Amino acid sequence: MSRRATDPKVLNLLAPGARVIVRDQEWQVEEVEHDGMSTRALIRCTGRSELVRGQWASFFSDIDKVEPEDPAKTVFRIDTSPAGLESRLMIESLIRRTPLPVSTTEVMVGHKMLADDLPFQREPFRVTTQQLQPRLLIADAVGLGKTLEVGIILSELQRRGRANRVLAVVPRHILDQVQHELWCRFGFPLVRLDSEGIQRLRQRIPAGRNPFAYYNRAIVSIDTLKQPGRYRHHLEKVRWDAVWIDESHKLVNRNTLNNQLAQVLAPNADALILTSATPHNGKAESFAELVSLLDPTAVPDPAAVTAKDIEHLVVRRHKHSPDVAAAIGDRWAERAEPKPVSVRPSAAEEAVFTRLSSEWLDLPEGQKAPCPDALFPYTLLKAALSSPAALAETVENRRTKRRTELLKNPDAGSQAELDALERLWVDTQEALDSDSEKLATLVATLKEIGVGPKSEVRAVIFSERIKTLDWIAEAVKAQLGLADEQVVTFSTAKTDEEQQQVVEDFSMSGAPVRVLVTSDIASEGVNLHKQCHHLIHFDLPWSLITLEQRNGRIDRYGQLHRPEIRYLVYDPATPSIASDIRVLSKLIEKENAAHKALGDVASVMGLYSEKAEESEIIDVLRKRQEGEKEKALESAAPPAASTSLWDIAGLGASASLPTVAESAAVGDVPSLFEDDAQFVEQAMRFTFDNLTEVDWETDGPVFSFVPPADLIRRLDSLPQSYLKQRNVSGRIRLTNDPARANQSLVDAINSRSDAGESGTAWPEIHFLSPMHPVIDWLSDKLLYRLDRNEALALVANVSEPTILVSGVWSNQMGEPIASKWLAATIDDGMVSFEDMFQCFVTAGVNGSLVNSAPDLDLTSLTELLPNVVSAATNFIEGELSDSLTSITAGLERHAKRLKEWQVEARAVANAMAPGSNRTERLAEIDRTSSQMQALIAEHTPAQAPLIRVVGALIPKG
Repeated sequence: MSRRATDPKVLNLLAPGARVIVRDQEWQVEEVEHDGMSTRALIRCTGRSELVRGQWASFFSDIDKVEPEDPAKTVFRIDTSPAGLESRLMIESLIRRTPLPVSTTEVMVGHKMLADDLPFQREPFRVTTQQLQPRLLIADAVGLGKTLEVGIILSELQRRGRANRVLAVVPRHILDQVQHELWCRFGFPLVRLDSEGIQRLRQRIPAGRNPFAYYNRAIVSIDTLKQPGRYRHHLEKVRWDAVWIDESHKLVNRNTLNNQLAQVLAPNADALILTSATPHNGKAESFAELVSLLDPTAVPDPAAVTAKDIEHLVVRRHKHSPDVAAAIGDRWAERAEPKPVSVRPSAAEEAVFTRLSSEWLDLPEGQKAPCPDALFPYTLLKAALSSPAALAETVENRRTKRRTELLKNPDAGSQAELDALERLWVDTQEALDSDSEKLATLVATLKEIGVGPKSEVRAVIFSERIKTLDWIAEAVKAQLGLADEQVVTFSTAKTDEEQQQVVEDFSMSGAPVRVLVTSDIASEGVNLHKQCHHLIHFDLPWSLITLEQRNGRIDRYGQLHRPEIRYLVYDPATPSIASDIRVLSKLIEKENAAHKALGDVASVMGLYSEKAEESEIIDVLRKRQEGEKEKALESAAPPAASTSLWDIAGLGASASLPTVAESAAVGDVPSLFEDDAQFVEQAMRFTFDNLTEVDWETDGPVFSFVPPADLIRRLDSLPQSYLKQRNVSGRIRLTNDPARANQSLVDAINSRSDAGESGTAWPEIHFLSPMHPVIDWLSDKLLYRLDRNEALALVANVSEPTILVSGVWSNQMGEPIASKWLAATIDDGMVSFEDMFQCFVTAGVNGSLVNSAPDLDLTSLTELLPNVVSAATNFIEGELSDSLTSITAGLERHAKRLKEWQVEARAVANAMAPGSNRTERLAEIDRTSSQMQALIAEHTPAQAPLIRVVGALIPKG
């Protein structure tokens, strides 16, 4: 170890917020990252002394000597500011920049953001506080606001100093939507790093620099990250405070790129948040794989997941859960009964169905379809039920494939199939060339609900096939007289930017779009309810999960109008096809029944996979008699009342896992100011004596100013399109009035639409959330005014000199686990303490204080410090003993649970057949056990608290 290395005993005092000396400069500790249980730690700091002010730096404790300030050597300076404003601002800044203890279970800031405060949305955070690491699967049903729940978690982690480095991984078509939601609602900035963004960043940073280490908080699509040759080596070298992966059900299959990406990210993150309304694919092993990302010791036997295994890791509710129903009120209108719309096929469409029945589907006993693939006839049926355009594409692709096979091998046996495809092709072309009754019915339905060139009514039309989308769009424009910009399509055929623009336009009241024709890419994660409550299924998906996902685009929290959902259903004369359609149509009833009973359909068929459900439906349709089909469907999809929310884990209706949990309590961080806006205004007036320097303006609840250069540098981590669109470097506008901030969001969308501009609409006036970067900047700027070992003394209504002290107790990783803010007085050599904030009340430390600011000799005050610091250490050790005992008891429970897992997991592994799989599993158990034992040790309390002298109050006269 270097002679200049940090004393290992000092590491326990390096909690976030501590002021330290490194290389003769003063720094403030932002984060301490220990290297396991070794004496080596990485200390991330922000510069405080003049030479390094505002600079970020990282120091290794085994290389650099990091010395905490000695509180007993604090030097006081008299506060001469009016009403003691400087003291109040300094202490307020210390409070705001000192992380809350990680053991604080109340929601302290998440309920004060620009979103409705719904108690059920606080519950996921409460669950994370029960764990060593904040790790959770949020499996709430569609529409409950999982993004908002994630926003609350991230905000609370940030207030506890545990969200400095964050990575959000979401589907590419909702990158902008999520980035916009987290910044505008929570003041939580994420820089978008899609493929182009990473390439642009590489042009700005030195060659070989890790692009994921440049920005502390980023949002990336899983499609961008999962390519192993491009970014995997960068990700393996980055440690994250928190990683959020949306649509996490796509991670479960081993050896897929998605799963491999998750296996890289999970071990490199402290907090891990997974979100999915359908996290189970019907296989216990796959669900265990997902859970093991969160806690590798959760499931002893991957083949048998139990309620006990996952109760600390999963939150799952639906619309009708009591805690949800009690909170949503009139902010989620009940959907209307489903409206099937019968479509009598045209003669040409009927001819297609007849051909399919006679040559591909309804064949005499013993006769096979003219293809070796028994499922292909149902692919044709599904395409035909979508549109002649979709069927033509399917037939042409198959013809091309078979012709190629015959050219390579004339004896391939494909001629009979080719002949049948040719006949079907002719019928399909005739259907394409003739007027379609399905299109006519769609147009009539759109007219019925009020869609037209001069109407404000909007509708979403879903179809599975991209060919059908274009076919619909052209017909709707022509027959309803709509302009090109009034009918748009949305599918994977569009670029990322085009997809995001379509979603953004559809949310704008002033945008011209009236009809959105979309594939199932929009069925996951996309919000389409802001300006629309009409949805039409042009074709019926053969999956209850897909049905629910589609309907959830407009049937979700925040929908103020009664969602109306219609289904276009063919009513052909061909008996076998009519029979199939009648059976398929029962899915409409089943989805609606499950929605009413559970607010969720994922567990109805027990397959938890759209593809698996479709395969099961095909098996149903292969029955020869309609009665057999109906019986098979009832067996495959039993009534919703017999299902359980916890079937997602394969637990069944008898599982004891609670579906209604207690709501997380809310709390308030003590403050010396009325609200965030008052603190910002007072701080700006104090910091910039002449506010004309920043061109400060106030308009009711809105204030604005020109950001100084040091703030502009910090704002570089905000969403780049927001900075550019709103010219934030020129002027930043803020408000703490939720109504005004929400109106600014609406105005931004409408004005951007009216101007015909593309891209995300960012508000001109941003909500001043408790965690806004401007507040952090001001707090740091104020604290920079204090010299090394300096604190302020303020004349107030106290009878004895009073020393203001902060005590923070950390764990072995430097995370605060308990804290106290105290006021100390000495009488006959005895030190007594009271709560600092109560002391401020009785001493009149507020905006009405008359500060006489006498010229006093503060030497006697300084002489009190050694006694006060020593007494404060002992007092805090006593005061926090209950908290530390509780934390230690919790660690013992984790250790006990780990031992139980070890025993059960080893028993399961030893029961495996001898061989490499068993050997590998036993080694994995040993490896995981060692990691978890180290994690428990890292969370044990440090030997002593960090004491800081934050100020003093002296008697008048």
